Amino acid sequence: MCDQENELFDLSDEQTIRFLSALSDFNSVYTEIHKYVCLFICLVGILTNILHMTVLMQPSLRRCAVNCVLTAVAICDVITMSSYSVYLIRFRFLPSHEGYSYSWMVFLQSHVLITIAMHSITLYLGVLLAFIRWQALGDIHSKWLLPRSAWIAFIFCTIAVSIICIPTGLLHHIYELTPDESIEIIDTTQNITANLSALQPQPTYYTLDFDRDSCILFKVNLWMNAILLKSVPCVLLLWFTIALILKLRTTDEKRNYLYSKSFRKHIRKTTVPDRTTYILTIVLTVFLITELPQGLLALLNGVYTNDVHRYIYRNLGEVLDLLSLINCSVDFILYCFMSSRYRQTFTTLLVRAESWIRSRRDRRMMDRQFYHRAVLKAPPFIQTTISPSMIQFELATSVPSSDEDDQSRASMRV
Repeated sequence: MCDQENELFDLSDEQTIRFLSALSDFNSVYTEIHKYVCLFICLVGILTNILHMTVLMQPSLRRCAVNCVLTAVAICDVITMSSYSVYLIRFRFLPSHEGYSYSWMVFLQSHVLITIAMHSITLYLGVLLAFIRWQALGDIHSKWLLPRSAWIAFIFCTIAVSIICIPTGLLHHIYELTPDESIEIIDTTQNITANLSALQPQPTYYTLDFDRDSCILFKVNLWMNAILLKSVPCVLLLWFTIALILKLRTTDEKRNYLYSKSFRKHIRKTTVPDRTTYILTIVLTVFLITELPQGLLALLNGVYTNDVHRYIYRNLGEVLDLLSLINCSVDFILYCFMSSRYRQTFTTLLVRAESWIRSRRDRRMMDRQFYHRAVLKAPPFIQTTISPSMIQFELATSVPSSDEDDQSRASMRV
């Protein structure tokens, strides 16, 4: 892409060559199982995030700004994993050795933009989670605790990240593939060579690649992604996570100082502890573990572009994708394990769904029984014209109303 780039690896060093060879060997082994592992994580993650959104949108939980932000994160994760599932199925499970059509290249271009944008939005929403909880520990009347503020911040993050991703869309171009050699068929009986391309039209295939003529745009896009979409949210996330932990510790120390030891024991026995801050700390730590290495690599990519692309991203890019997908699918599991209120809401939803399914099943069984009874009682020449809907209509119209019952009883007395 760009000439005269800085070199990250010294290819004359034997240890460096062994390290790069080990990376290549690892990639050759892992790439065979990557598609199966990631497709499983995507399918499970889509299901769990839909359940996660359903639970968080219940009236008892959606009045909290943190839950609104978590709902927005789940929406972004579902979009990311849905796009990645389609990519895996078409380009990894069903690859085309000749090439791909223009429509699939348009999808691949959209997939690149969607995954980068959605992933960056979730990073900034993670920062917003830490900031809201940090505000809640200091001021319970803060405007950031309102659901409206959370949704406004989500919309602002979406618009800002979409604008930052515009150079990425301009940098990726769809190119037409040109065959290197024409296919020849040799007739051994007559020694005639026929050119297939001249006899019949060949299908046109396309590929997606960077803009081959704009090194400046390529470097600008790298630094924008590295700083604005990776490094800044990671630094803010690390800062607010540490601030959240320190403020939580300070709050506990003040509480222990104000209350006596016996009163603290009484509080522990009679009240349910608020684990929201601890849950968020774990969620944010998962964010940092999966995103901080990518932020560092993004910065290295801006300085040592060719070496990072050739030796690191080619060999470890799928592992980075795996970490991102794991980050997209763990929130539901963490909340189920750590939040009693979340588990109670989820259990209530399951009970309501089970009762609805049972009522539907009982209604179908009753309709079936009424239908069989009506068919058995009807004459043979009428049985063929009876349907369950007719039976339901007859049963509904044959039940006398209370006024008709009163009139019939009065006439009998007369």
